[in-house]
Amino acid sequence: MHFAFEPTCGISERDRFLLQRVRLPDVEKLTELYTDCYNAYKSGETTRQMASLGAFFSCLGMVLPHLQRKSGKPIDTRIEQALEYVNLHLSEPISVSALAQMCGMSVPNFHLHFKRSMGMSPIEYKNHVLIRRTMQLLKGEPQLSIEQISEICGFESSAYFRRLFKKHVGTSPREYRRSHLDM
Repeated sequence: MHFAFEPTCGISERDRFLLQRVRLPDVEKLTELYTDCYNAYKSGETTRQMASLGAFFSCLGMVLPHLQRKSGKPIDTRIEQALEYVNLHLSEPISVSALAQMCGMSVPNFHLHFKRSMGMSPIEYKNHVLIRRTMQLLKGEPQLSIEQISEICGFESSAYFRRLFKKHVGTSPREYRRSHLDM
């Protein structure tokens, strides 16, 4: 099973779980719940889709206690406000100097602490989260054009969006959408 979470769902970048194998005492029950969840979601019926959320959270409740957090340094608490701001204001222009000021740090100091904690620069982090968001829209909102998704997510041009998406994902947005709609 693979879980991907929105930044606002309560399981955040700070939690940093790695892909890992989990041994569960009742794997048959989890498999049954997951299958029910997936089938209900794919049915397209609103009532069944809502029921699938319950099944999903049951699955998640069985898995989360068995996960181990990534070892290593915790995220520097001085940059948490910037992380939250970026996640909540993805489609808006964000400057590193504004984030640094928000955290009460100089730009070089902020950049250093951010990169140490997150393993990437603030702009790389924003792009990473933004591309994840566009991937969800490409899969979940087939009625939206790639240009509309680009606009919704705050890209200045759809050409830049396509370039950035291909750089991060390794395929064009159109190819990504096509491969996930065929599933």
